[in-house]
Amino acid sequence: RARYVFKHALIQDAAYLSLLASDRQQLHRRLARLLQEGFPAVAEAEPEMMAHHCEHGDLTLEAVGYLQQAGTRAMQRSAQLEGMRHLSHALDLLLALPPAPELLRPELELRAAIAPALTAIKGWGASEVADNARRWIALARELGEGGRVIPSLYGLWTFHVLRGDRQPSFELAADFARLAETPAQVFIGYSARVIACFYGGRFTEMLALAEQASALYKPNLLPEFAQVFGEESTLLSPTVELWALWIAGRPEAAGRTRDELLAAVEALRAPFQIGFALLFDMILWHELRETEQVDRVAKRLLALSNEKDFPFLGTLAQCALGWVACQRGDLEGGMAEIQEGLDQHWALGAKLPWGYWALYQIEAQLMAGRISEGLAVVREALALSETQLDVFYDAELYRLQGELLRASGDLVEAEAAFRQALDVARAQAARSFELRAAAGLARLLAEQGRDAEALPALQAAYDTFQEGFATRDLQEARELLDRLSVSPPDPRG
Repeated sequence: RARYVFKHALIQDAAYLSLLASDRQQLHRRLARLLQEGFPAVAEAEPEMMAHHCEHGDLTLEAVGYLQQAGTRAMQRSAQLEGMRHLSHALDLLLALPPAPELLRPELELRAAIAPALTAIKGWGASEVADNARRWIALARELGEGGRVIPSLYGLWTFHVLRGDRQPSFELAADFARLAETPAQVFIGYSARVIACFYGGRFTEMLALAEQASALYKPNLLPEFAQVFGEESTLLSPTVELWALWIAGRPEAAGRTRDELLAAVEALRAPFQIGFALLFDMILWHELRETEQVDRVAKRLLALSNEKDFPFLGTLAQCALGWVACQRGDLEGGMAEIQEGLDQHWALGAKLPWGYWALYQIEAQLMAGRISEGLAVVREALALSETQLDVFYDAELYRLQGELLRASGDLVEAEAAFRQALDVARAQAARSFELRAAAGLARLLAEQGRDAEALPALQAAYDTFQEGFATRDLQEARELLDRLSVSPPDPRG
């Protein structure tokens, strides 16, 4: 049988374009039918090719189906960009058709499929995530698909959480708990409440919910999580759990949870899940003030984010590398890198956790002696926490306010800020934050010769710990306690 090929792609293009549009359309349609009827295995294996022929053969709905198939397959192998391209093209084709009732269900399926890709690529706080979720909810309700409402609510919840919207975050989390039917939905319901409680500073309640979520998780649910809620959905609870364990004064437990999480995601070999876990690995090392470990993890996260195009994660890795530069003495370069990373991150629509990432700027400004600039960032972050979900880092913001005021020489206001940090930390049962605030207050009081006043709060905070005595915070607190406990020599001899 004779076989002909073009010598050059340009010749092929010229020959193709020389055909009448109607002839081209007919050829594409014939090729699509030939492959479907004579070579079904090829049609099944090559949905992108089939979509091309169907689209140009005026078989739009069939093209939509093949593009959705191609997009879903890409998402299953963690190729989010490719999946997004196919699914977005399918949605564009569908929405270009004249409105008709029979098109509502295909649109619902497409919006459900596109949601995980949107969050991975655009970030949870992107307006596109919310727009897709709202339309998804409307379609599910119009079609009477009650079971499809929860996944769409999840998309809207992620948007509000990353925007720091306090009331919608708690209300939608409560909706999950009320409407959940399948095991995966129940798990997501618990995870949503875990996240809301964590950023809301309700750490005791949050850790209890995280324990229940952990008991509900089953590996066999992974495909449903990945396809319906997004790859990262299984990690929502354990990632903030490890952070909350450190905040609650259990650094060793936090490290164990982190190690288990990393081992699990490395075994899955899913890039976005690995990146998501690395983000919280990086955060934990930062809280432990381990500069070299932050540097190591941040560099790996940035490389992965650049390779797979995860700007949401990459911008935060850049902030951490800026912090590392500051710790190593490059204050100007580090502050510039932190600012650039934050500007790019906030441009993605995210606002959570504003207080935590603001800390990177504030610490650098304190080190550089830029007191007024640091105080301005503190005031901005605390003002936001009055109305937003993000209050979990308020104690640290007040502590840093105290350090900045202390550096400025305003000792009265510095003491008030440290005491405010202590009150917030105690109210939230945030033992690590309480220890830091107590240490800051103790140093301030000791500098004024008020050692007797400095000791009790620091001793009380230190005594709440039962582990982690090799960490820097506890070692420094112990040294400070020892200094304060030594009785000064009697000047009378």
